[in-house]
Amino acid sequence: MKKRLSLGLAFAALAVALVGCDRLRDFFLFPNEHRVVLSEQPLLLDTKPTRLTSDQRIEVAGNTTDLCATISRDAKVDPGADGDVIDGQFAEQKGGAHLSAVLHARDGKDYEWKGDSWSLSSGVRAGPYRMDACLRWESLEAPPKGTEIASIDLLSDRPLRVMAVHWRSTDAFDFISQPPPDPLAMPSTQYSELAKLYGSQAAWTSPATLATQVTLESRHRNISPRVYHSTLLLRMSDAGIQLEPASRTRGMGVVTIPTSAVEACSMTCFGKRAKDTLLLLPQLGLKIGILNAPEVIDWCWNQHVPMAANADASAWFYKDAPLPAKDTYDAQFASRAVYDHQASRSCMGY
Repeated sequence: MKKRLSLGLAFAALAVALVGCDRLRDFFLFPNEHRVVLSEQPLLLDTKPTRLTSDQRIEVAGNTTDLCATISRDAKVDPGADGDVIDGQFAEQKGGAHLSAVLHARDGKDYEWKGDSWSLSSGVRAGPYRMDACLRWESLEAPPKGTEIASIDLLSDRPLRVMAVHWRSTDAFDFISQPPPDPLAMPSTQYSELAKLYGSQAAWTSPATLATQVTLESRHRNISPRVYHSTLLLRMSDAGIQLEPASRTRGMGVVTIPTSAVEACSMTCFGKRAKDTLLLLPQLGLKIGILNAPEVIDWCWNQHVPMAANADASAWFYKDAPLPAKDTYDAQFASRAVYDHQASRSCMGY
């Protein structure tokens, strides 16, 4: 996530809100951002629902929607700490409690919401920090954009005192998780390099999926990143990964990247709706990011390709450092759960 922010959202560095990859910043105001304070008074939440309403309209403005309860206004947290450390401090602040909610829309539909995560914000860089427990959309069952919420039932599985509750929804980041298709795609320097080395095979006959986004980045600083939106078909097999130009492309051929060329995989994320799985190709000095394609993680696991830590992938890409030797990753392959844990940590920037 750190590199995505630095490349695509450099203005985010101006914020003093500090969050993990699924914990969006809280201080930016965007043109279509809807905020409502649901309670400014302390509340004791428990298994009996606390009904929240407002004289203001509570609206789903976009894909980024948060319902946050403040659990501390002076949390002593090191924002540079490992995500697992902050997770532990968050759990301690909550006393083991977990929030859930039921949203009652004005059209009569109800939406159940679970899975609270932390968010930190502060008016000054050194803290102290306000810590919120936030519920965020993680599934396609979220209310569609424009839905108006009549009331919210907020619950905790054990008693939890919160200081305030607020709602926030924006479409400012919708283009990141759902980028619009390119009207026309042409070969880039990076794609031409791939085609020169890996362009000799015909397209496989196996089923293909249209990749929502494929990002090609070169370690050569004079070459700008190239992003393709819904213009490349994706196929995977034990032999490798294949990219085939779809409609709205000109002058582009099939690229078949052999498994042996992918020295490591990694991840970078901007929220749970925008996750790039990365393929690291040292021979060409290229990094290929494929958006919201968990099947690529499956491919990395099945082909026994290491999941590089974010720091290692960044050092390789930005500082020309070698990737760690493959045998140093052996512990990752003890189980799929261990492998996925490293993918999650890489996603969070660790």
